[in-house]
This record gives sequence, C-alpha cells and structure tokens, in this order.
Amino acid sequence: MMLPAPTMRMLFNIPPLAVLCWCAVCAAAGDGRDSAADDPIEAVVHDDGDTPEASQHLLRYQFHAGEILRYVVNDESEVEIEQASDGTTVKYSTKTWKQQRVKSVDSEGNAIIQVQLNRVKMTAEGAEGKIEFDSNEPGTPPAQFAHVVDSIGRTLVEMTVNPTGKVTAIQRPGHRQEKSHEISPAHLERDSHGPISFPEQTLAIGDSWSERFDVPVMLEETRLTRNIKLQRTCTLTQVDGAVATIDVETIVLTPVNDPKISAQLIQRTPSGVLQFDLERGVVLTKRTFLHNQVVGHEGAGSKLKVVRTYVEALDASDSKLTAVTVESAR
Repeated sequence: MMLPAPTMRMLFNIPPLAVLCWCAVCAAAGDGRDSAADDPIEAVVHDDGDTPEASQHLLRYQFHAGEILRYVVNDESEVEIEQASDGTTVKYSTKTWKQQRVKSVDSEGNAIIQVQLNRVKMTAEGAEGKIEFDSNEPGTPPAQFAHVVDSIGRTLVEMTVNPTGKVTAIQRPGHRQEKSHEISPAHLERDSHGPISFPEQTLAIGDSWSERFDVPVMLEETRLTRNIKLQRTCTLTQVDGAVATIDVETIVLTPVNDPKISAQLIQRTPSGVLQFDLERGVVLTKRTFLHNQVVGHEGAGSKLKVVRTYVEALDASDSKLTAVTVESAR
C-alpha cells in the first residue's frame, strides 16, 4: 500500500538520534523543536489529610563523579495504518544497552552526565519483510540502520543536571550548547535521555506535581507550526523501604479537533510507572505504555493506531547498585 506523503513523513522522516533511542514512528512531525516548559515544576498537590513528618519523602538524585549507571531498554511498537480499503501493520523493536557516566559534580550537587550507547538491537517488520540489526554482530548493517554503527560507544548527549532532575544545559555533538530556557521536557523524553524532575518540597504518599510544555505540530495547509500544550503529572503512590513508586501520566491540554494534528501527537501521551531508589538517588525502572488511535487523519476511511511499550531498567549485574529485577527488560 502506498501511504500518503504526510503519513510517510510522520513515520520515516526521523533524526538518527531518535531512531537509536526509541522506535522510528515516535518522531515529531515537522522540523520544529519542542518549546521549553512554561514552569518546570508546578505547585505540589497534596493528598487530603494530615501526614506525619516521618512519612514525608524528599526525592533527590545523587551524583558521584566517575560513577557509571548502566540501563537495559526494551522498546516495542506496533503501528496500524489504514487508508480507504487498504491497510498495513509495521512492528518496531529496539533493545538498547546504554550508560550514564557522571563526568563531574560541583559543590551544590549539579552533575555533568554523558549518555552513551554500548549496544543496539533493532528490528523493523512490515509487509515487505523483516529487517534486523545488532551492533555486536560483524558484517555490514542494513542501509536503514547504517548510521547507528557510528554512534555506538560515543557520547550522544552531555547534560548538566541538578539534584531535582532539572536539566540546566545540554550539549549534543555538532550542536551549540542549549541553556535551561531552551530545553523542553518533551524533547528530552522523546530522546529518552532526560530525567523526571522532582519538586523542591517533601512529598507524602498521594502527593502529585506536574510540568506543562509545548509541542509544535505542522499545519498542513500553511506549512506553519502551532504549539500544543501538554502536561505531565507525577504522583508518589508508594514507598516500600528505600524504593519509591511514582505514577506518570501525560495528557494534551490544548483542545484539538483536527485528526491531522492528533496523528502528530499520537505518541506524546504515554502513561507509566517509575521506581526510584531514595537512598542511592537513582532510577531503578521506568515503564510506560500507550494505546492510541486516530480516525480520519488522511480523509474518510483512514486510521492510525499505535501501541507502544517501553521498559528501562537499571542493570542489576553491577553489584554496587541496588538490586532490581530486570527480567522484563532482557
């Protein structure tokens, strides 16, 4: 089936970095970058009732110069596209072994962190067959994945992060350094690099906090862009020993009645769960899921459906780190 040009752009006009870190279909439409957050962290919404001080929890990342955190990521997507009476299904699978190296830490706990890919296994399967790539295997990679080889073992991005998880500067190879006011939570999440930001205050079970940010979408008639406002809300749902469980939900705040715009946002609203080690100040696991569908994005009879599961887990093989089960990410 020959797909319409806008749908093809949405699925395949993707920056190489994004392909490395999550499935190809996740790229934002157009060439615009996500706008910085309106207010990095909005006021904490407290659960009803008085909470003893002993039940308050301070969420803070802890960085140690020279420390290396290794994560295993499984990212699975299934995309169904229908146009009139024709349809096709494309499946993407990416397994990534990545590391975060703490380059330095200043007196206030702000760290410079380098993100690196150590290995990538990628699969794309559709009507025309299946394409596979493993960066550890010898031989020439498929043309679609050739750019990946040059990225293995190199720093993909260097971030300056404070203990609350706010990214205050970011440097990508070949690009100028971006400062705090230029950095969007949506852009960091799209590339699966940036941490979840925590509020300044202590939290009790049931407390929540949120971030609002803009995502640009393309208006097909004019080729101009329009900002759509999204909100990510986090809720502290449980603390078991040193492990905090945080629910994460992302929603679209701007009213959207155009299916062409909805199609561009189809992978921007994941929900999931984060597990965080309060004693070590590191993320143990991050799991997100979405199941979204848009009808009419390419006229009558068209449909776009995306199901995506993302699991990122700290590699428990490093004995210095808190043990965590990562079977679902292996």
